[in-house]
Amino acid sequence: MPFQRRAFFICNQHGPTFVLISVHVTFPSWGLYFYHRLFNNCFMTHPLSLYRMGHFNAAHQLAISTWSMEKNLETFGKCANPNFHGHNYEVEVRVTGHVDPETGILINLKDLKAIIEREVEDRFDHKNLNLDCPEFKHKVPTVENICVVIYDILRPFIPAELDLGIKLYETPRNYAEYPARII
Repeated sequence: MPFQRRAFFICNQHGPTFVLISVHVTFPSWGLYFYHRLFNNCFMTHPLSLYRMGHFNAAHQLAISTWSMEKNLETFGKCANPNFHGHNYEVEVRVTGHVDPETGILINLKDLKAIIEREVEDRFDHKNLNLDCPEFKHKVPTVENICVVIYDILRPFIPAELDLGIKLYETPRNYAEYPARII
């Protein structure tokens, strides 16, 4: 018996799109297999992004030691305060790639959580980034630089076939993303 459907889909760069039609489309018996095979292959060829959030509290000062206090204040404003100031940082880790068709997962979230805790949160939480973290001994700990440092720290722990992206919120309104996604 032929297979009848009122809907079909189009595979494009955004994934399968279902389109309703008003007439019956009749597939021969082999068409049902082809229909499901085409859908599964189309869906699995598009990458998926998985996100995990992390959090740490840290203090820093934005200043360049070879500059005068006036020039630092002019450039960095109150963030150049020599007594430091702190933030509640939120880090968003994005892993992008193809879902394993057998397991249905992109990356084990338990493993990703442990990597973020060990390599980012434990390293930076309740630290003075300027004084306690060697990553910023010769680098101003701006949100941009911290974001790139976190990327560099995590990249070796993420399988090479997966893309990694970091979004670091210094405040709810100020954040950096690396690598930048160019639209």
